[in-house]
Amino acid sequence: MSTNATPPNQPPKLAPPGAGIPLPARLMLRYVVRPLVVKRTPWEVSLARFNRIHEKIKQEWSSLDDAAITTPALIPPLRGLEDSSRYWSISQTARHLTIVGQLIENAVIELSHGRPIEKIVGTADVKPESERNARESIDEYVRFADGVIERIERSVGDRDSPLLLEHPWFGKLRARDWFWLLAIHSNIHLQQIREIKKALTLK
Repeated sequence: MSTNATPPNQPPKLAPPGAGIPLPARLMLRYVVRPLVVKRTPWEVSLARFNRIHEKIKQEWSSLDDAAITTPALIPPLRGLEDSSRYWSISQTARHLTIVGQLIENAVIELSHGRPIEKIVGTADVKPESERNARESIDEYVRFADGVIERIERSVGDRDSPLLLEHPWFGKLRARDWFWLLAIHSNIHLQQIREIKKALTLK
């Protein structure tokens, strides 16, 4: 393993969790991507995209040992990634994917049945816990993601239910829109995992 990674006891100075992404990017997501992309993407396209990205994520870490998986690395800024998330390990990224994935799964199902979700979760609330930086977080994510599509398909009600839940960057989203976000969010962190591997000079 290369020494390109910042030592764990010397974390870089980054923006605090929940600081968000730059304002121009938020405006683009809310006023361009949401109406022109999110709301026009068929359910089946979102489903196939998630399955494809999930398999790629598993391939990225399939041959890595525990040290490679749990070593944080500073990566360049990525579109859709908060500054505070740029110094994670692969296992921390997996833990974050599980946390957010479970929230999205719940949002899709509840909104599709017309059941409001009162608590709005912010981006600062979904960061990985430091004590979960272990291979177990990889295994947890795989168990979650291997079955999430089947669980949603089995439990979803009206995919086009008009009930809305606020996303901090996109604005108000329907069940169908949150399902779209499941794959898009996973893809951001697939790119993050690849960048972490580059920083650690892993293959």
